[in-house]
Amino acid sequence: MVPRLIDFLKASQVTSLFTSLTQGGVAPQQSEAAMSSLMDAWLLLQDFEGNGERNRVLYVLKARGMAHSNQIREFLISNHGIDVVDAYIGPSSVLTGSARAAQNALEKAAVLTNRQEAARLKRKRTAIERQISGLRADYEIEAGELRRIAEQVGTQTLMLSTEKAASGLLRQADTQTPVHRPTKKAKGETRMKAKPVKASPRAVAPWQLRLYVMGQRPKSVLALANLRKFCRAHLKGRYRITVVDLLKHPHLAKGNQILAIPTVERRLPKPMRTIIGSLSATDSLLVGLNLRATD
Repeated sequence: MVPRLIDFLKASQVTSLFTSLTQGGVAPQQSEAAMSSLMDAWLLLQDFEGNGERNRVLYVLKARGMAHSNQIREFLISNHGIDVVDAYIGPSSVLTGSARAAQNALEKAAVLTNRQEAARLKRKRTAIERQISGLRADYEIEAGELRRIAEQVGTQTLMLSTEKAASGLLRQADTQTPVHRPTKKAKGETRMKAKPVKASPRAVAPWQLRLYVMGQRPKSVLALANLRKFCRAHLKGRYRITVVDLLKHPHLAKGNQILAIPTVERRLPKPMRTIIGSLSATDSLLVGLNLRATD
């Protein structure tokens, strides 16, 4: 009779709800009337005992042709009806009743503790930032004081130098120039007046050399050492070397048409000559500078 009624309701497209009370000691997945195969959806309600209490739970045993959750949900019967509580999975099983409430309280306490710790760290960071700002202000004040002291020391040094120079001039003005009286010439003594020796223009005019380098790179350091060694050997006392660092003055490379580093220019005497390389070969340097080995 019941199967025919179920077939009639399905044919009439009537949604029906059937309940089946399971006796104690019988598996809840078995129906007493053996009609589970005729049902499209099957909700199973049972009591869950644990932690000294009993709680009501439900879950979907089957739902033909529909995707459904396999979680066991706790439901509460209150004045507002039936409330299905969200599934709460504990370390080993589903938590229900007071165990679920206690775990929720623990998690809320942990969240509150984390928020309080974050607020404490934020306050600590704000205090540290204020300390850093204060230290920066103190540093700026001390730096300004040091600059002021340095300027005062420079001014005092300049004044002392000026006073020393003025005192020297006054002392020289007070000294008398000794008068050289001519001595009498003995008979038969011949005196010759020495002619002043004029220095050759080449000995007086210095050689002006300009070396273009690129910081403290090995080739630049080697070129400077070789150039100084060469000048001490062949231009002793009559040369001047100017070192130009293109890292600090890059605009000079384009203005003077410097294509390689290191490069040395002979600015004086004219005409100007240019030599590129580490300046290790003495013969090549003599020829490049148009300087004889005997100079």
